[in-house]
Amino acid sequence: MFKIKTVAPEVATGQVAEIYGQFPPAVGVPHAIQMMSASPEFLARKVSDLKNWKDHKSITVPMQKAMRMLISGDADMPSCRDANAKMLELGGLAADQVSAFAGPLEGWPLAARENALVHFVVEHVTKRQAADPATITGLREMGWDDADIFEGLAFGGMVLGVVAMVAVLKK
Repeated sequence: MFKIKTVAPEVATGQVAEIYGQFPPAVGVPHAIQMMSASPEFLARKVSDLKNWKDHKSITVPMQKAMRMLISGDADMPSCRDANAKMLELGGLAADQVSAFAGPLEGWPLAARENALVHFVVEHVTKRQAADPATITGLREMGWDDADIFEGLAFGGMVLGVVAMVAVLKK
């Protein structure tokens, strides 16, 4: 699967097995997580970071899953896209709601303000383009503060970094 030595779920032991066990069987262990097993210490830090994101004051878990799904889909990483789509379904969205993310923003299943920030992050992180000041103002008018906007972009950048690592290391 990768050009470096990683630990497959069926042979994982110790801390790696413990981390892998946190993923629902219906989803499996995402390839990006398996890649990180090349460095168990890095994997543990990354999973700890993801747990911290779950408690974010305003960027909800469904928003994070949607960002991961859309960014990985844009980068042609179907396994990551599909894993996050399945996690959205396990989190309560119907399959047709998850599929709606492929369509126009107006049909996305999250609250309008959440959809707006997810779209902003995905659009700007994947295309690495400057944000229009009016778009930032629009996000603020929807109730997002500058820390939320920054942290959303930071989350998207983190996802994009992992996607880049998968692209570099996959066979």
